[in-house]
Amino acid sequence: MFENQIRSTMESLPFFIFFITLFIPSLHFLSFAADIITSDLPVKDGQTIISVSQSFELGFFSPGTSNYRYVGIWYKKSPGTVVWVANRNKPLTDKSGVLTIDSRGNLVLLDQTKNTIWSSNVSSIIAGPEAQLLDSGNLVVRDNGSSRNTESYRWQSFDQPFDTLLPGMKLGWDLRSGQERYLTSWRSINDPSPGDITYRLDIRGLPQLFIVVGSAKKVRSGPWNGVFFGGTPKVHNSVFEPILVRNEDEIYYTYRLVNNSVSSRLTLNQSGAVERLVMYGQKSEWATIYSVPVDTCENYRQCGDNAICRVRKSPICECLQGYRSIPEEELDIQNFYGSRKCETRLTLDCRSGEGFLKLPGVKLPDLLEFRLVESMNLKECQAECFKNCSCSAFANSNISGGGSGCLMWFGNLIDIREQSGSTIGQDIHIRVPASELESARSSKRKKMLRTALVASMSTLLGIFVSGLILCVCWRKIKKKGYTFDRTGNSSEEAVNEFWTRC
Repeated sequence: MFENQIRSTMESLPFFIFFITLFIPSLHFLSFAADIITSDLPVKDGQTIISVSQSFELGFFSPGTSNYRYVGIWYKKSPGTVVWVANRNKPLTDKSGVLTIDSRGNLVLLDQTKNTIWSSNVSSIIAGPEAQLLDSGNLVVRDNGSSRNTESYRWQSFDQPFDTLLPGMKLGWDLRSGQERYLTSWRSINDPSPGDITYRLDIRGLPQLFIVVGSAKKVRSGPWNGVFFGGTPKVHNSVFEPILVRNEDEIYYTYRLVNNSVSSRLTLNQSGAVERLVMYGQKSEWATIYSVPVDTCENYRQCGDNAICRVRKSPICECLQGYRSIPEEELDIQNFYGSRKCETRLTLDCRSGEGFLKLPGVKLPDLLEFRLVESMNLKECQAECFKNCSCSAFANSNISGGGSGCLMWFGNLIDIREQSGSTIGQDIHIRVPASELESARSSKRKKMLRTALVASMSTLLGIFVSGLILCVCWRKIKKKGYTFDRTGNSSEEAVNEFWTRC
């Protein structure tokens, strides 16, 4: 009996060895479904690692019709949506690449001859280093014995953004190191190397976002107003919350997801547009919430200086009240943005009785010559601006809580547009001569008079029409010889009888 069991086991042993031989390579491949990279667990071309929640995946890919190979991170549900690329400036020419950790703790990409194609360039040596792909889409390098908080990261992909801003990523400045984090477009759909278009945060005064082509400003978001950037669409949704952080160490823009069942990203595409996209639930398609620029008035300095752009009017450009259009023969030689087309009618001597006119619902001017005093209210701001003959306009710097803070402009007012649609504008007070104030008051009185006249005429017309109807009905009743029984009837019954017979 015992001998038969041994014989049976020995006979099945070759099959068992054959089965294990076939299955072990599969186990080796499946091991890379983990989220960790070490020197003993590198990632080869054809293998990937996946974040714990199955949100993001890291591996090798070829963009578009290109045959070059890159290491990138993409959405697991949407493999074509690449959010980060390691070797975007130096692609591999074949599928021999390996992503691993070297002896110093650097994440390195090697080709078939072991040459370093790309490295994370960690300056200090890390003991027991590992790289992990987090559920946020962030690839981090740290000591495998360290804690899991952000302070333990020796390197992270979130510090090297490319064309996509994910929730929790920072767009702005680390004031301690001087590092700027900004988005850069792909050169083309087949080439992820840096294009000429960037999306960055200007931190002078109140932070503003700019789309920049080369070194030229293309689109400006408007200043941060305490709630959102004043020139961007204010989206009323339950998807994300915009956040601006300002302290002595760093100034940056980020956002957080309000609904974790929804994916959202902010992407700078090759055409120079910034898109806010969302992917709902288990779907794998992206929907666009908004895209900037939305129209011609988004073009930086579209109407020159001291003018306003109104996309719903023709022509779209108009000098601000208190400014005059400069005759063509008086224009200077055009600079990069075009010549200044409007100049003030005001002699800035502070003795001509000038004042301020409110221009509602606009994107505030660019912050070139300005002063920010966040402790002032609007009344104090007006008084402060009035004292300085060079102060051309003022506004609240913060719209939350009914408005607070003081923002003053000096010299020319640049890149103002009337807001419309989903974009909520802000009020600005423009300095104008006394004649313009009187003209504005006269215009306001005329408008009020027209409104009162229209209301009066409407009332009189209503009375006339009602009287005419009553007269016609009365004659009709009299003609038919109807009479009213007044005994025992209430006034309401009499009225009902009248209209019934009419």
